[in-house]
Amino acid sequence: KSQREEDVVRIQNLESMLGPQRSAVTSVLTPTASSQNTASLPTATVNAGESEQQQKLKFKDSLQPVYDAVLSILGDTGTILAIGDPNFGLASEPSFSSTGQALTFTWTKPPNKFERKLDLSKPASMQGIVPVLSFNGNDEGAQSPDLDYWSIGNGTTDTPVSIGMWIKPRSSGTHTLLGKWSHSANSAKEWVIEIESSGLVQFTAHDFSPGGYRVATSAPNRISSGSWTFLVFTYDGARGRDALAASETQWYFNGEIDGATTRSTTNGYVAVENGPLTVEFAMESGIRFYQGEIAGGPLGPFFTHKVLAAIEVQNLYQAGLKALGLENASLTAPSDSK
Repeated sequence: KSQREEDVVRIQNLESMLGPQRSAVTSVLTPTASSQNTASLPTATVNAGESEQQQKLKFKDSLQPVYDAVLSILGDTGTILAIGDPNFGLASEPSFSSTGQALTFTWTKPPNKFERKLDLSKPASMQGIVPVLSFNGNDEGAQSPDLDYWSIGNGTTDTPVSIGMWIKPRSSGTHTLLGKWSHSANSAKEWVIEIESSGLVQFTAHDFSPGGYRVATSAPNRISSGSWTFLVFTYDGARGRDALAASETQWYFNGEIDGATTRSTTNGYVAVENGPLTVEFAMESGIRFYQGEIAGGPLGPFFTHKVLAAIEVQNLYQAGLKALGLENASLTAPSDSK
């Protein structure tokens, strides 16, 4: 099959995979008589020299069914950082917007100026029908202004949240993925997701007033350099100072529940307090930059104020595999062998 035919098949397969959650996208995914000629169907692959408008139309036609499917799972409070999709920010532009919630992120530098620059006409910037950004680990990331939307607590109680993304790190070491966090002062911390040097993944929540922390660390699964991983964290925020208990937090690796997440608390943690902090993506306070690839477009990093169920995480994983063209890849997260 040609690349175009394979891309069309991947999109059509999303419908049968999503089952009861496909209602929002059925009319888009179902082939019609006029679409049987696959050569006439647009894909997300662009050609060198195409105009910005041509790129936007191709990506919109190809990826909208996937956006609809993902957002239908994330719910009304969901947002996707649609990195790489020209409809939400051209590679030459200094910022991009999210979808679901219209939020603006400013790059440290435009993606076409990255060390491994984003060029949608090049295979290195695509995985399947999805744009992929490559971060150098030194000075490439983005941030968004403080909004109540990004907070997960009010100092008395925490609120539900699920965060996830497709990542492929290129190196070991500590990497920041997403957070409202700064090392500059005790008060400048709310929550953060990081990959530790061991490959374990950690969610940390901070209560300003007592200086208390709640930490949930993956176990036994670790992130492996050079391999795609679909990572999801969920937290129901139900029990204040007893938050992040086993029944209330969960790590998922490639659609499967992490078996033995470890949890700890310090200094009288009650709940996250909403502070005046920017949200940072792929970096933290100008340090701990992420190094590696992150999938974009409809598979970009997501945030939602709901606890995703296991079946919803699995559906997101399966949709991602189809869109990334990784259906036949072995993506099982490695066990802790240390």
